[in-house]
Amino acid sequence: MYKKTFINLCLIFSTLSISVLEINLKNCSEASDKDPVLYSDDFKWGETKAEILAREKKLYNSNKRLEKRAYVNNEGEIKLPLNALFGEEKFATVAKKYVESVKAHIEKALKRNYVDSIIFSDMGHQHFFIPQKFYDEELSKIPVKDKDLLYEKMLAHSELKILYHTAEQMKMVDENKKILDDRHTQWRFYTRNIVGDNKGLGTIDLVHQPDHSHNTSHSYEKGYKYLGAGLYLSANKNGCFAYDHLGEKRYFDINIVGLNPSGNSGDTDYF
Repeated sequence: MYKKTFINLCLIFSTLSISVLEINLKNCSEASDKDPVLYSDDFKWGETKAEILAREKKLYNSNKRLEKRAYVNNEGEIKLPLNALFGEEKFATVAKKYVESVKAHIEKALKRNYVDSIIFSDMGHQHFFIPQKFYDEELSKIPVKDKDLLYEKMLAHSELKILYHTAEQMKMVDENKKILDDRHTQWRFYTRNIVGDNKGLGTIDLVHQPDHSHNTSHSYEKGYKYLGAGLYLSANKNGCFAYDHLGEKRYFDINIVGLNPSGNSGDTDYF
């Protein structure tokens, strides 16, 4: 009996692949006002795969990074700057497991060819599906002034689901809203809604929205509440967090204030 139980446990754990987070500490300090910033102007709608890959290469090798990006403080905590509310700037402490999960989603999505690049043009922003019970009993009771606490609780919840609308700026349909007659484009169209776990396992579901011209889904399973206020991610050679692709170690950053037009400073709101 004990031998059988041991074998069963070994089989269970051999099927789990928990992502381990690697932080590039020398590039993971708090952003300064002098750092080059990635703006919405750096992106363009309606691009082809080749154009998006060329844009990613250019931006990855540049010094432009996400504004108010997450960083690691002296205590080893991952801190996420939020926009000032009532004149007070807030910082949420991000659960390591959440960032491990994002890393695992990136690696899995690239490996399965669900995405081509880790910038806003493709896999560069998130939304959330929150367990309705958790939202009703805990998150909904948190006052707006404590939005840092809200994000801390939400990003630490093991049953949180993370939605990525990929191929965000890729040209996929013609002027009549018909999918382009191209195999890669059609593949990207039907796989563009990725829903990942928050357990560091890299588990991915695909959801489909047949009544939307660009297959943009906002629904998941029963018992989950959609929240459009997600985080942004962008690959950069100087990024804070590492991921692996085709045997190469690459880096990415995350933030919550999103991408602002050049000349503007993070006034995006999320709730």
